[in-house]
Amino acid sequence: MHWILLALFVILLLRTFRVVRPTERGLILRLGKSTKRVVGPGLIAILPFVDRIRRVSIEPLSLSLPIQSAITRDEIPIQLQASLDAEVKNPRLALIGARDWRVHLISQLQLLMKERLEELDFDHLDSSFPKWIQSIRREIDAAANVLGVQITGLSISNLSPRSRPE
Repeated sequence: MHWILLALFVILLLRTFRVVRPTERGLILRLGKSTKRVVGPGLIAILPFVDRIRRVSIEPLSLSLPIQSAITRDEIPIQLQASLDAEVKNPRLALIGARDWRVHLISQLQLLMKERLEELDFDHLDSSFPKWIQSIRREIDAAANVLGVQITGLSISNLSPRSRPE
């Protein structure tokens, strides 16, 4: 009988404590619903069988996207290279806004670039490209703010030839 009580105590103890790494924050879910309690890093005590921890990485994101090929409004193929730097400012929003804020932000940027590329005219690319980048930046900033993330750097460069292909 004592072994059963000891085993139950050990199981309860193991279910009570969780470790949140220094590069993570955790949101406490009580009975599956989000609370306002963001925890971490360190050893965290929760109510066993009632609370859960959902974790988010707060490591800064810095990556270069694969080359994006698209067609301009005047049907000239061009290629763009983008790099993105971002960091979590509000872990709670990052956890609630998307399953993985990094994947969501990257796919948003790729989608924006593809969709908005049709606005560019190859003959006026040099003059309209900076404004185009600013519009992309505004939209990706808005998407990031919803996720509690701040864009710290965005660079988009044109890898295509500067003259109209024959």
